Amino acid sequence: MRTRSVNRLWALGGVLCAVALLAMGWFFLISPQYARTAGLQDETATAQTRAAVLQRRLSELRKQNDDLPQYRARLETDRAALPTESDLPDFLRGVQSAGDGTGVSVKLLSVGAATQLTAANTKVYSLPVTLTVTGAVANVERFLTQLQQEQRRAVLIGNANLAAKDQGGAVELGLSLQIFVAPPAGG
Repeated sequence: MRTRSVNRLWALGGVLCAVALLAMGWFFLISPQYARTAGLQDETATAQTRAAVLQRRLSELRKQNDDLPQYRARLETDRAALPTESDLPDFLRGVQSAGDGTGVSVKLLSVGAATQLTAANTKVYSLPVTLTVTGAVANVERFLTQLQQEQRRAVLIGNANLAAKDQGGAVELGLSLQIFVAPPAGG
């Protein structure tokens, strides 16, 4: 009987060892593999989502690339409005020409010293100009339209003072404006 008891004990011990080995195998071998597989599946899902977003962005960029000639033409127009040199004589001739074309008299009062402006890591220089325009109200209005919208150089009017010049309907307009210069890239 004692042998039977010992055999049972060995059988029970063997079963317990087998269960213990299975549990240890599960915790140390199988469970980490499941965790690793779940992690890789999460990474795959994230990569697929990111790939879809990048694919959509790529298609948007391809559409924009089709419009590249229009963007370059716009850049040239904008670059002409913000030249790399002050070219003040040319600007003043353009203002005088605009005055002649609209029937007003333009007199330059002063040109100030350039000041540096910094915006979005870009250096731009501002050159203050003060001038007086004399003529009929309608002609002065056409001159202002010409100055702000039709000439190629960007002009910012900071101050305008209008006064009647005489009984004939002529007015005198004092303008304080700024023209801008952007140094060439890398300059």
